[in-house]
Amino acid sequence: MPLPLMRCLVLALAATALVAGCGGRVVGSPSPLMMAGGSSEGGYPIAGSGPSGTAIRFIEHGRFAVGIILRNKTGTTVTVVDVRTPEPPLSLVEQVGTRLEPWKPPACPKNTLGCPPGVTFLRMSFGDVRPSPMSVGPGKWLAVQLNYQLASCHVVPLATTASARELQVTFRYSQGRLQHQELPIGAAKLRLSTPAGVECLPRPHSHIGLVGSFTTSPGHGTIPGSDGDTCTRTSSGGLAFRSRQFFDRSGIAWRIRIRLPRVPASSPVDVVRADVRATGGFGLHGWTTFHGAGSRVTLHHATRGTLAGSFTAIFSDRRRLFRAYGEWRCTMLPRHRA
Repeated sequence: MPLPLMRCLVLALAATALVAGCGGRVVGSPSPLMMAGGSSEGGYPIAGSGPSGTAIRFIEHGRFAVGIILRNKTGTTVTVVDVRTPEPPLSLVEQVGTRLEPWKPPACPKNTLGCPPGVTFLRMSFGDVRPSPMSVGPGKWLAVQLNYQLASCHVVPLATTASARELQVTFRYSQGRLQHQELPIGAAKLRLSTPAGVECLPRPHSHIGLVGSFTTSPGHGTIPGSDGDTCTRTSSGGLAFRSRQFFDRSGIAWRIRIRLPRVPASSPVDVVRADVRATGGFGLHGWTTFHGAGSRVTLHHATRGTLAGSFTAIFSDRRRLFRAYGEWRCTMLPRHRA
Protein backbone atom coordinates (compact mmCIF):
# COMPACT_ATOMS: atom_id res chain seq x y z
CA MET A 1 0.00 0.00 0.00
CA PRO A 2 1.48 3.43 -0.91
CA LEU A 3 2.63 5.41 2.14
CA PRO A 4 0.32 8.47 1.57
CA LEU A 5 -2.72 6.19 1.24
CA MET A 6 -1.69 4.24 4.37
CA ARG A 7 -1.33 7.51 6.30
CA CYS A 8 -4.81 8.61 5.23
CA LEU A 9 -6.23 5.23 6.24
CA VAL A 10 -4.66 5.50 9.70
CA LEU A 11 -6.08 8.99 10.11
CA ALA A 12 -9.48 7.82 8.99
CA LEU A 13 -9.47 4.97 11.50
CA ALA A 14 -8.40 7.38 14.25
CA ALA A 15 -11.22 9.74 13.38
CA THR A 16 -13.72 6.86 13.39
CA ALA A 17 -12.54 5.78 16.83
CA LEU A 18 -12.87 9.34 18.07
CA VAL A 19 -16.46 9.66 16.89
CA ALA A 20 -17.29 6.33 18.50
CA GLY A 21 -15.86 7.58 21.78
CA CYS A 22 -16.48 6.02 25.15
CA GLY A 23 -19.99 5.90 26.52
CA GLY A 24 -20.89 6.32 30.18
CA ARG A 25 -23.44 5.16 32.70
CA VAL A 26 -26.32 7.25 34.06
CA VAL A 27 -28.71 5.74 36.57
CA GLY A 28 -32.29 5.86 35.30
CA SER A 29 -31.73 7.70 32.00
CA PRO A 30 -29.71 7.48 28.75
CA SER A 31 -26.07 8.57 28.82
CA PRO A 32 -25.83 11.94 27.04
CA LEU A 33 -22.05 12.36 26.92
CA MET A 34 -19.12 10.51 25.44
CA MET A 35 -15.40 11.04 25.85
CA ALA A 36 -13.21 11.53 22.79
CA GLY A 37 -10.03 9.51 22.49
CA GLY A 38 -6.74 10.98 23.71
CA SER A 39 -5.84 13.66 26.23
CA SER A 40 -3.52 16.63 26.69
CA GLU A 41 -1.23 17.33 29.64
CA GLY A 42 0.75 20.21 31.11
CA GLY A 43 2.97 20.88 34.11
CA TYR A 44 6.40 19.85 35.40
CA PRO A 45 5.22 16.56 37.01
CA ILE A 46 4.17 15.16 33.60
CA ALA A 47 6.61 12.38 32.66
CA GLY A 48 4.85 11.05 29.57
CA SER A 49 1.51 9.82 28.28
CA GLY A 50 -0.06 7.12 26.18
CA PRO A 51 -3.24 5.09 25.72
CA SER A 52 -2.84 3.53 29.19
CA GLY A 53 -2.65 6.89 30.96
CA THR A 54 -0.43 9.78 31.98
CA ALA A 55 2.80 9.08 33.90
CA ILE A 56 3.36 11.46 36.83
CA ARG A 57 6.70 11.95 38.58
CA PHE A 58 6.55 13.06 42.18
CA ILE A 59 7.28 16.75 42.90
CA GLU A 60 6.20 17.86 46.35
CA HIS A 61 3.08 20.05 46.01
CA GLY A 62 3.60 19.99 42.24
CA ARG A 63 0.63 21.09 40.13
CA PHE A 64 -0.37 19.89 36.67
CA ALA A 65 -3.39 19.49 34.41
CA VAL A 66 -4.95 16.90 32.14
CA GLY A 67 -7.29 17.96 29.34
CA ILE A 68 -10.05 15.85 27.81
CA ILE A 69 -12.88 16.39 25.32
CA LEU A 70 -16.52 15.46 25.91
CA ARG A 71 -19.22 15.37 23.23
CA ASN A 72 -23.00 15.58 23.53
CA LYS A 73 -24.24 12.58 21.56
CA THR A 74 -27.94 13.33 22.04
CA GLY A 75 -30.34 15.61 20.17
CA THR A 76 -30.94 17.76 23.28
CA THR A 77 -28.84 20.49 24.85
CA VAL A 78 -27.03 19.33 27.99
CA THR A 79 -25.65 21.67 30.67
CA VAL A 80 -22.47 20.30 32.26
CA VAL A 81 -22.03 21.59 35.81
CA ASP A 82 -18.85 19.83 36.95
CA VAL A 83 -16.39 17.05 36.08
CA ARG A 84 -14.46 15.27 38.83
CA THR A 85 -12.11 12.32 39.23
CA PRO A 86 -12.74 10.68 42.63
CA GLU A 87 -9.27 9.86 43.95
CA PRO A 88 -8.92 6.97 46.43
CA PRO A 89 -8.20 7.76 50.11
CA LEU A 90 -4.53 8.53 50.84
CA SER A 91 -3.72 8.96 47.15
CA LEU A 92 -0.57 10.91 46.28
CA VAL A 93 -2.69 13.25 44.16
CA GLU A 94 -5.77 15.42 44.67
CA GLN A 95 -7.94 17.14 42.09
CA VAL A 96 -8.05 20.82 43.00
CA GLY A 97 -9.94 22.42 40.12
CA THR A 98 -11.96 22.04 36.91
CA ARG A 99 -12.33 24.38 33.94
CA LEU A 100 -14.98 24.01 31.22
CA GLU A 101 -15.20 25.78 27.88
CA PRO A 102 -16.75 25.17 24.44
CA TRP A 103 -14.51 23.48 21.94
CA LYS A 104 -14.55 23.05 18.19
CA PRO A 105 -12.41 20.46 16.38
CA PRO A 106 -9.75 22.12 14.19
CA ALA A 107 -10.03 21.84 10.43
CA CYS A 108 -8.46 18.73 8.93
CA PRO A 109 -5.61 19.10 6.40
CA LYS A 110 -6.61 18.90 2.77
CA ASN A 111 -6.40 15.63 0.84
CA THR A 112 -6.93 13.42 3.89
CA LEU A 113 -9.79 11.04 4.62
CA GLY A 114 -10.05 12.17 8.24
CA CYS A 115 -8.03 13.43 11.15
CA PRO A 116 -8.29 13.21 14.93
CA PRO A 117 -8.69 16.63 16.59
CA GLY A 118 -5.91 17.89 18.86
CA VAL A 119 -6.45 19.01 22.43
CA THR A 120 -4.79 22.44 22.70
CA PHE A 121 -6.91 24.41 25.17
CA LEU A 122 -4.96 24.00 28.45
CA ARG A 123 -4.29 27.13 30.47
CA MET A 124 -1.03 27.15 32.37
CA SER A 125 -2.58 28.19 35.70
CA PHE A 126 -3.31 24.86 37.37
CA GLY A 127 -4.91 26.28 40.51
CA ASP A 128 -8.07 25.89 42.57
CA VAL A 129 -10.83 26.90 40.18
CA ARG A 130 -14.51 26.01 40.20
CA PRO A 131 -16.22 25.58 36.82
CA SER A 132 -19.06 27.69 35.48
CA PRO A 133 -21.95 25.57 34.07
CA MET A 134 -21.54 25.15 30.33
CA SER A 135 -24.33 24.33 27.85
CA VAL A 136 -23.40 21.83 25.15
CA GLY A 137 -25.68 21.67 22.11
CA PRO A 138 -26.54 18.49 20.21
CA GLY A 139 -23.40 17.03 18.66
CA LYS A 140 -21.22 19.77 20.14
CA TRP A 141 -17.96 19.42 22.07
CA LEU A 142 -16.82 20.51 25.52
CA ALA A 143 -13.21 21.02 26.65
CA VAL A 144 -12.47 19.92 30.23
CA GLN A 145 -9.30 20.86 32.11
CA LEU A 146 -8.70 18.86 35.28
CA ASN A 147 -6.20 20.47 37.68
CA TYR A 148 -4.26 18.38 40.21
CA GLN A 149 -1.80 18.84 43.06
CA LEU A 150 0.62 16.25 44.45
CA ALA A 151 0.93 15.57 48.16
CA SER A 152 3.59 16.75 50.58
CA CYS A 153 6.61 14.61 51.44
CA HIS A 154 5.50 13.92 55.01
CA VAL A 155 2.48 11.89 53.81
CA VAL A 156 4.46 9.80 51.31
CA PRO A 157 5.15 6.85 53.69
CA LEU A 158 1.40 6.30 54.16
CA ALA A 159 0.22 7.29 50.68
CA THR A 160 -0.85 5.09 47.77
CA THR A 161 -0.12 5.39 44.06
CA ALA A 162 -3.72 4.42 43.23
CA SER A 163 -5.70 7.01 41.27
CA ALA A 164 -9.23 7.50 39.95
CA ARG A 165 -10.61 4.95 37.49
CA GLU A 166 -13.55 6.98 36.20
CA LEU A 167 -14.79 10.47 35.44
CA GLN A 168 -17.90 11.70 37.24
CA VAL A 169 -19.84 14.27 35.21
CA THR A 170 -22.58 16.31 36.85
CA PHE A 171 -25.12 17.64 34.33
CA ARG A 172 -28.75 18.59 33.77
CA TYR A 173 -31.24 19.00 30.93
CA SER A 174 -32.56 22.58 30.69
CA GLN A 175 -33.51 23.58 34.26
CA GLY A 176 -34.07 20.00 35.38
CA ARG A 177 -32.54 18.17 38.30
CA LEU A 178 -28.84 17.43 38.51
CA GLN A 179 -27.77 14.01 37.26
CA HIS A 180 -24.49 12.14 37.33
CA GLN A 181 -22.80 10.17 34.57
CA GLU A 182 -19.77 7.94 35.00
CA LEU A 183 -17.30 7.71 32.12
CA PRO A 184 -14.27 5.42 31.71
CA ILE A 185 -11.19 7.53 32.33
CA GLY A 186 -9.13 6.08 29.47
CA ALA A 187 -5.94 7.95 28.57
CA ALA A 188 -6.63 10.52 31.32
CA LYS A 189 -5.78 7.98 34.04
CA LEU A 190 -2.91 9.12 36.29
CA ARG A 191 -0.05 6.63 36.67
CA LEU A 192 1.61 7.78 39.88
CA SER A 193 5.02 6.88 41.23
CA THR A 194 6.53 7.30 44.67
CA PRO A 195 9.73 9.31 45.21
CA ALA A 196 12.71 7.22 44.16
CA GLY A 197 15.58 9.68 44.56
CA VAL A 198 16.21 13.01 46.27
CA GLU A 199 12.67 14.38 45.78
CA CYS A 200 11.98 14.43 49.52
CA LEU A 201 15.54 14.90 50.74
CA PRO A 202 15.99 18.27 52.51
CA ARG A 203 18.27 20.31 50.24
CA PRO A 204 19.41 23.93 50.27
CA HIS A 205 19.01 26.13 47.19
CA SER A 206 22.01 27.41 45.28
CA HIS A 207 21.84 30.85 43.65
CA ILE A 208 23.67 30.68 40.32
CA GLY A 209 23.58 33.13 37.43
CA LEU A 210 24.94 33.49 33.89
CA VAL A 211 25.98 36.62 32.01
CA GLY A 212 27.27 37.03 28.44
CA SER A 213 26.22 34.97 25.44
CA PHE A 214 23.87 33.17 27.84
CA THR A 215 22.24 35.30 30.53
CA THR A 216 19.81 34.57 33.33
CA SER A 217 17.03 36.94 34.36
CA PRO A 218 17.20 38.73 37.73
CA GLY A 219 15.48 36.71 40.42
CA HIS A 220 15.34 33.54 38.32
CA GLY A 221 14.72 30.28 40.14
CA THR A 222 15.38 26.60 39.62
CA ILE A 223 13.23 24.22 37.60
CA PRO A 224 10.58 22.61 39.85
CA GLY A 225 11.31 18.96 40.50
CA SER A 226 14.92 19.21 39.39
CA ASP A 227 17.38 17.05 41.26
CA GLY A 228 20.71 18.55 42.26
CA ASP A 229 22.17 20.91 44.87
CA THR A 230 23.82 17.75 46.14
CA CYS A 231 27.44 16.80 46.81
CA THR A 232 29.18 13.44 46.82
CA ARG A 233 32.62 12.33 47.91
CA THR A 234 34.67 10.96 45.02
CA SER A 235 36.70 7.78 45.20
CA SER A 236 39.90 9.88 45.30
CA GLY A 237 38.74 11.87 48.33
CA GLY A 238 37.53 14.91 46.42
CA LEU A 239 34.11 16.52 46.22
CA ALA A 240 31.59 16.65 43.35
CA PHE A 241 28.84 19.30 43.39
CA ARG A 242 25.82 19.16 41.06
CA SER A 243 23.36 22.06 40.90
CA ARG A 244 19.65 22.01 40.26
CA GLN A 245 18.68 22.92 36.70
CA PHE A 246 17.71 26.51 35.89
CA PHE A 247 16.65 28.43 32.77
CA ASP A 248 18.37 31.33 31.06
CA ARG A 249 16.41 34.13 29.39
CA SER A 250 16.06 32.18 26.12
CA GLY A 251 14.58 29.12 27.87
CA ILE A 252 17.70 26.92 27.75
CA ALA A 253 18.07 24.66 30.79
CA TRP A 254 21.46 24.75 32.54
CA ARG A 255 23.29 22.82 35.23
CA ILE A 256 26.60 23.64 36.94
CA ARG A 257 29.03 20.96 38.12
CA ILE A 258 32.00 21.67 40.37
CA ARG A 259 34.65 19.11 41.18
CA LEU A 260 37.17 19.76 43.94
CA PRO A 261 40.33 17.61 44.12
CA ARG A 262 40.07 17.51 47.91
CA VAL A 263 37.80 18.75 50.70
CA PRO A 264 39.52 21.47 52.75
CA ALA A 265 39.81 20.78 56.47
CA SER A 266 38.80 24.35 57.36
CA SER A 267 36.76 27.20 55.90
CA PRO A 268 36.64 29.74 54.40
CA VAL A 269 39.28 28.79 51.89
CA ASP A 270 39.92 29.23 48.17
CA VAL A 271 40.21 25.93 46.35
CA VAL A 272 42.85 25.68 43.63
CA ARG A 273 42.55 23.42 40.58
CA ALA A 274 38.76 23.27 40.81
CA ASP A 275 37.02 21.88 37.73
CA VAL A 276 33.85 23.85 36.87
CA ARG A 277 31.56 22.81 34.03
CA ALA A 278 28.35 24.33 32.63
CA THR A 279 25.97 22.09 30.68
CA GLY A 280 23.20 23.61 28.55
CA GLY A 281 20.21 21.90 26.98
CA PHE A 282 21.08 22.41 23.31
CA GLY A 283 23.37 21.00 20.65
CA LEU A 284 23.67 17.94 18.44
CA HIS A 285 23.13 15.44 21.26
CA GLY A 286 20.68 17.54 23.28
CA TRP A 287 23.30 18.82 25.78
CA THR A 288 26.47 20.89 25.36
CA THR A 289 29.13 21.07 28.08
CA PHE A 290 31.54 24.00 28.53
CA HIS A 291 34.72 23.70 30.59
CA GLY A 292 35.56 26.67 32.79
CA ALA A 293 38.76 28.70 32.50
CA GLY A 294 40.13 30.89 35.26
CA SER A 295 37.72 29.31 37.74
CA ARG A 296 37.71 30.34 41.36
CA VAL A 297 35.83 28.31 43.96
CA THR A 298 35.58 29.23 47.64
CA LEU A 299 34.31 27.05 50.46
CA HIS A 300 32.58 29.18 53.11
CA HIS A 301 30.91 26.60 55.32
CA ALA A 302 31.20 22.88 55.83
CA THR A 303 29.50 20.49 58.23
CA ARG A 304 28.99 16.75 58.14
CA GLY A 305 25.73 17.14 56.22
CA THR A 306 25.94 20.38 54.21
CA LEU A 307 28.45 22.55 52.39
CA ALA A 308 28.25 26.08 50.99
CA GLY A 309 30.52 28.33 49.00
CA SER A 310 30.85 30.67 46.04
CA PHE A 311 32.39 30.42 42.59
CA THR A 312 33.04 32.22 39.33
CA ALA A 313 34.12 30.70 36.02
CA ILE A 314 34.55 31.86 32.41
CA PHE A 315 33.35 29.67 29.53
CA SER A 316 33.96 30.16 25.81
CA ASP A 317 34.13 28.53 22.42
CA ARG A 318 34.55 29.96 18.92
CA ARG A 319 31.25 31.83 18.98
CA ARG A 320 30.23 32.27 22.62
CA LEU A 321 31.63 33.79 25.78
CA PHE A 322 29.86 33.83 29.15
CA ARG A 323 30.48 33.74 32.88
CA ALA A 324 28.82 31.65 35.58
CA TYR A 325 28.85 32.86 39.16
CA GLY A 326 27.00 32.63 42.44
CA GLU A 327 26.55 30.77 45.70
CA TRP A 328 26.58 26.97 45.66
CA ARG A 329 25.00 24.97 48.47
CA CYS A 330 24.54 21.24 48.80
CA THR A 331 23.48 18.30 50.92
CA MET A 332 26.00 15.49 51.21
CA LEU A 333 24.96 12.17 49.65
CA PRO A 334 26.56 8.75 50.22
CA ARG A 335 30.09 8.31 48.91
CA HIS A 336 30.42 7.97 45.14
CA ARG A 337 31.98 4.65 44.20
CA ALA A 338 32.78 5.33 40.56
